[in-house]
Amino acid sequence: LASYDHVMRRTWGYMFNMMVMERPLLDSYCGWLFPILFELDHIDSMDPKCEFVLTVLSSIAQQESQNISMNTRAGIRYRFDEGIGRLNTSIFLGLDKGEGPGEYVINPAQAIVARRIFREFLEGYSPAMIADHLTAENIPTPGGGEDWYASSIRSILENEKYCGDMLLQKYYVPDFLTHKTVKNVNQLPKYQVTDHHDPIVPREIYFRVQ
Repeated sequence: LASYDHVMRRTWGYMFNMMVMERPLLDSYCGWLFPILFELDHIDSMDPKCEFVLTVLSSIAQQESQNISMNTRAGIRYRFDEGIGRLNTSIFLGLDKGEGPGEYVINPAQAIVARRIFREFLEGYSPAMIADHLTAENIPTPGGGEDWYASSIRSILENEKYCGDMLLQKYYVPDFLTHKTVKNVNQLPKYQVTDHHDPIVPREIYFRVQ
């Protein structure tokens, strides 16, 4: 259906029953909210009957969470099948969001730094040495920090997005309860999208670095 395709292609949504916060804040929130709910619903947590009710409600909530997780996964994999990927430009060196959804444009100033990283590596400089050069020249990191590290340089050199491609589903969430993200080591299929956006470095340069 066209309406289903429209919803699944969106990169935003307000239908998700989820909050993200630090644990102490969550504990404080629950400590305030649950007594109110128990009072409104006339639930006494010390009553065995109410304990049974709470168990049933917990099971229903868990099933709802699982259903939401399954629907979310279906939407994500639908986008992967369509070659639609997401890129967090706030921590990516050289690309900005374009005018349309899923569109990206080259950031000229950042692209110069990215190309320099590839060039210096091919000239024989190690990731640690390149990181020292950029830090000494007060060039900001992709996230706006002051200090560059060898691991950050390696991450840029190994990232296929710099040659215009995108490899989807590098990571996944195996457990809908913990929501912990793990690296996809052939547990699930990966989706290679070629020419997803304008390249920052030529493809041959990227593969020479690899």
